[in-house]
Amino acid sequence: LSSRVHHDQAECAALHAIIQQLPGTFRFGQLLLNCWPRAKRRTAIWRLLDLGLIEPVNRGRIDELSWLRAA
Repeated sequence: LSSRVHHDQAECAALHAIIQQLPGTFRFGQLLLNCWPRAKRRTAIWRLLDLGLIEPVNRGRIDELSWLRAA
């Protein structure tokens, strides 16, 4: 819920551009590679999930091993 208020719009836009280049499915943890600070990226991931721009492949708890896809 905090990603709704405490996100960095530039990081969200950059992440969305990265996701558009990825093949069908990818792991949550892949989105955290080679980025700094990781906290901003993690918040951006949750924000894009909340906006419906990315979605989990399977139902259940979402963690760093979860498979995601662009919506």
